[in-house]
Amino acid sequence: MFAAFCCAASATYILNDLLDLDSDRLHHTKRYRPLASGRVSTRNALSIAAGLLVAAAGLVVWLPRAAVLLLAIYCASTLLYSAWLKRLVLVDVVTLAALYALRVLAGGAATEIVVSAWTIAFFLFLFLSLALLKRYAELANAPVETDWAPGRNYCRADMPFISECGVASGLIAVLVLALYIHSPEVHPLYKRPEMLWLLGPLLAYGILKLWLAGHRGVMHDDPIVFVVQSRWTYGLAALVAAVLIAASY
Repeated sequence: MFAAFCCAASATYILNDLLDLDSDRLHHTKRYRPLASGRVSTRNALSIAAGLLVAAAGLVVWLPRAAVLLLAIYCASTLLYSAWLKRLVLVDVVTLAALYALRVLAGGAATEIVVSAWTIAFFLFLFLSLALLKRYAELANAPVETDWAPGRNYCRADMPFISECGVASGLIAVLVLALYIHSPEVHPLYKRPEMLWLLGPLLAYGILKLWLAGHRGVMHDDPIVFVVQSRWTYGLAALVAAVLIAASY
């Protein structure tokens, strides 16, 4: 399932870049991408995308039907997003959050693990916060001479609103986690469930630090890249892992 998603997502990202060529060439960093810079031709890009989709189709024969269906929905939704939805204010970020949450559902379908409502609610709000942070960073990093993000229907005047919604969404994810920890379902799963309360402050710290980086103008256009490149996120992940281990044994 992981390999199939990698192939399918990569193919749709290539198609997205093809549709975004004009706006990417005006972007201060995206203009250096292989397609926007001309290092890869449109013909080669289409060939690679087609090959990746064929590879994904070949991999799904080993997957349950539900997983195949979710992967197909993901591909169709991503193409719809690239062709139309990403130009609709707020619809774009809600769609991005839903696409990320769809990956969680697909993982559950592939492993035949039931994904709880707690999990979906948590990830929906967390991913919505990250999607809003992405739009905020694009506006913050846009050239001074323009008020609009290239290829997106957001302007600089929207930044306070985007920030408020993004921080609120992230903290709602923390609230969902707190409600889950307090729920009866948790106690049979952990020997010391009270230790899980430490996850709340850790998650809140991580979300607020990401948004602080956005406000200071040091956030990458893609928050995931920023997370991977920041040392403090690995320390935070280690603390989260330590809390989970302490709660389990």
